[in-house]
Amino acid sequence: MSDDLIETGLSLPAWLPGETMFSLCSRQHRMSGNARASDTCTQLFGHQRAGSQHDFPSRVDAFVARTGGLLGSAETIIRERTLVSAYLPFRSEADERDALACMRGNAIGSLKYRLGLITSGFRANHPLKACTQCMARDVDTHGVAYWHNEHQHFAVWVCPEHGSALGEFNLKANGVERFFWHLPDVVRGPGSHFQVNELRDPGALLRLAKIALNSATLAGTLQFDADQLVTTYRAATADRGWLTKGGSLRLSKMAESFCENMAHLADVPAFAAISLDPRYAAPQLAKLFQSARLGCHPIRHLTLIEWLFGDWDSFWAQYQAQAGRPNDGMQYDLDGTADASSDPCRDSEDRDKSIARMLAEENLSASACAKQLGITVQTVLAAAAKAGIATTRRPKILNSQKRSALIDDLFTGVDKAETATRHGISVVTVTTTLRNEAGLAKAWHAARYRISQEQNQSDWLEVLLGNPTFSIQELRRLQPAVYAWLYRNERAWLVAQNESVSRPPKGNHSNLDWDSRDEALAIAVQHTAEKLWRAGKNRRLRPQDLYQALPELRAKLSSLSRLPRTRRAIVMATGASSNRQDGLFYKELPRPAGERME
Repeated sequence: MSDDLIETGLSLPAWLPGETMFSLCSRQHRMSGNARASDTCTQLFGHQRAGSQHDFPSRVDAFVARTGGLLGSAETIIRERTLVSAYLPFRSEADERDALACMRGNAIGSLKYRLGLITSGFRANHPLKACTQCMARDVDTHGVAYWHNEHQHFAVWVCPEHGSALGEFNLKANGVERFFWHLPDVVRGPGSHFQVNELRDPGALLRLAKIALNSATLAGTLQFDADQLVTTYRAATADRGWLTKGGSLRLSKMAESFCENMAHLADVPAFAAISLDPRYAAPQLAKLFQSARLGCHPIRHLTLIEWLFGDWDSFWAQYQAQAGRPNDGMQYDLDGTADASSDPCRDSEDRDKSIARMLAEENLSASACAKQLGITVQTVLAAAAKAGIATTRRPKILNSQKRSALIDDLFTGVDKAETATRHGISVVTVTTTLRNEAGLAKAWHAARYRISQEQNQSDWLEVLLGNPTFSIQELRRLQPAVYAWLYRNERAWLVAQNESVSRPPKGNHSNLDWDSRDEALAIAVQHTAEKLWRAGKNRRLRPQDLYQALPELRAKLSSLSRLPRTRRAIVMATGASSNRQDGLFYKELPRPAGERME
């Protein structure tokens, strides 16, 4: 073991070069001599199991607190010592904040689903991987073989340093010993948990690995722009002659080239969802040339980058060169023929340059520009807005004063329908204005987000502070839509607010006055039922109606054996028969007078 120790309440090993968080914790487990994995987990994370994940560990804040912050901040550890950075450049800033909040908090919850792993077609588990040459060197240098973070990347199957195939450790990822601590072993052969994959073309997979690792370094500094990626890919296809004169993609030829050049992917079972049959590869490629396709698994983009550019530097130079060039909504033709109805000037780069020149240098009107290029006026206006060029308009429905007022409202984030009603125009006109006014759409979306953020945060604080005795689960039932919006978009804020408000301590309730609670709850059930009857014209109530109108009732269902008056009130309110047994009522409950046996 490394003799570099950090002195805190525990004797902890210092980080080894490129080591994962799981690896350091596994070394600590061996050094501590703990007989059970849960003992080490409790020491490091304050929980018997949470924190033991090898890819996306939770409770990182607790880990930092228990190590005195000497191993780094929570955000630094997450970004540099876990696998999440492999995904963040291909997600939104909101997704990144959410991922960090999950891993810093008590549980990652549905993080893998929100990162798109569950629905991607690729496996969501990440097998531990190691290079045998690295392991031998690490034993000589540090006295122990350990897990390198760069080896764990989902797209890395050869060692970036040695170019040799990585061995795969088949525990943890398959659910076996999922809460245990492990270090790589050099023992190989039949029955071993560590097996090295056989690869026909390690060099090709090495190119993919280097591209993948370069993309991961962008985490925390940049998220890929979907439209910019599309224009970058399209520039590469144009260089190869895969664009028709009308601007359509020759997908058949592209699919054949992709399958021929990416045959080495077949050596890795983890890439099985990438089709190497041109018939099925073509529609997969087409999706990647559509705008806002960053929701798919990053491996699809990484393989596309390897195929089109060959290395990271070539791709990155082209990507930066495409900054500010909009995607033109190109056509996709599986037969490789142009769409006869496409615009004569469908190449967005040439078209937009021509539009900018005509408007800015030749002082043509939008209609004159459209007539010369053979395109619609709306296309000219949209291109001008993207280029930041203000155009003069001859208003039909909107005069200049009304248009100015409309734009002012949209800049503040007023809803489209409300704006249309306020100005006496159609929603289509509002949408057209958003599209054609430079910078307006972006400002409107940002304002709409701020409005939603402020409203949902205010609503949640109101329900949080107004129900101090409720659990978070009970509060969620009061405002499910608010909780869902915050969980998706502002999870870090949500977690912080929930943890800042003290909840009633859990216990065995041995000192509770059950008689008083029973009487108060029974009266509440009766009053609630009367209100529901009046509102529903005396229709028969269902138990679900009571739960929704009286949220605190559901929390007491497991304790109905100690609340006889409440049980009786529920039976009377819902008209449940004595021989029904549906999880709430019991056979021994008295049947209300006049109730027919079912």
